[in-house]
Amino acid sequence: MIRLKDLPPLFLGHRLTEITYFVTSRCNLKCQHCFIIKRLNTESDELSAEEIARIGEYIGPLQRVFIGGGEPFMRKDIAEVLCAISEKWDPGVMCIPTNGTLPDKVIGALNTIGGRHGRRYRLHLSMNTYGQEYADFVGENHDYSAWLSNAKRISNAAHGYDNVTLVALLTVGSCENQDAEGLLRVAAEELRVDDISLGLVREHDDYRPVPDVVEFRRLVKQHMRGKRGEHALLEVYRNLIRDYQADYYDAPHYQVPCQAEKLRVVIAPEGSVYPCEKLGYPEAEGLDRWSLGNVRDYDYNLPAILMSERAKEIQLAIRNSRCHCQQCIDLGLNLMASHRFKARLLAKWISRSARNILDSVQSGCDDI
Repeated sequence: MIRLKDLPPLFLGHRLTEITYFVTSRCNLKCQHCFIIKRLNTESDELSAEEIARIGEYIGPLQRVFIGGGEPFMRKDIAEVLCAISEKWDPGVMCIPTNGTLPDKVIGALNTIGGRHGRRYRLHLSMNTYGQEYADFVGENHDYSAWLSNAKRISNAAHGYDNVTLVALLTVGSCENQDAEGLLRVAAEELRVDDISLGLVREHDDYRPVPDVVEFRRLVKQHMRGKRGEHALLEVYRNLIRDYQADYYDAPHYQVPCQAEKLRVVIAPEGSVYPCEKLGYPEAEGLDRWSLGNVRDYDYNLPAILMSERAKEIQLAIRNSRCHCQQCIDLGLNLMASHRFKARLLAKWISRSARNILDSVQSGCDDI
């Protein structure tokens, strides 16, 4: 749940509250739906753990930090990187994805961060297909049974720490004939995940998937309810955001002002800062057009970059163009900065709470 100190930016819009940091572009797979595929395994002078810690001298607290890749656990120093962010950036929660093929690296990092720093970590285990189709989907000579064995090892390690939530990350529409129900059964019964995160596949470059939005809505309604230890308000938020995302797929349109570069930025592996993933790293063509600057050139002072004249010009261009996209992370933060959305969220939460109370009263009366 959001900490009290994370609330002011959502009302005042005066500082960063979320960062997506792509720690590496390296990956050992080539999944069909990967939106960073053009930049995979490109050479970059990645920020060191010490440099990452220095960024924390100028920012925080942050509501969330999203770690991106590539495969983050391809970095030899990933445990040190995660510790630097946890200790210096003051994130309420860190979301860390993995393709599950490097169990020793994942378990080693969990043993370092688990139970420490007073942070919450969400380890997102990517699950999009299984069985015979797995090797074709990831684009490499990988065996599904070996992946499942590795994923079980990761699951066992994650469940050893109360501050680590194991999440099955399913991108609906990422491959043809996707058996979402089968994947979710594997996630629940064999991997014992704590939570499920459902997203709609996103288009990029020449990749133009046509996901089944009706099926996505059904999966959200059926599977994203009543997660372990989840506050009712957070559950309502998660489902409402996915309603908006599905609505956008059905009819793309401008909904609320974009908060890119105001409440959230993206940092590339070598330290370049961009407004978002669509206007910058990793998707944009001609990255120089959208680059706000590199933290190394500003002595790691990220707020100084955002106060530069170049950043102000790009921010104004984003607002004036009424820019909008399907990126769920951006959409969620943009909506949370909207007072109208917050009012709708509270109304839905109150309505749901009232229904639950009435159901409990009715159940008690039936037992009399």
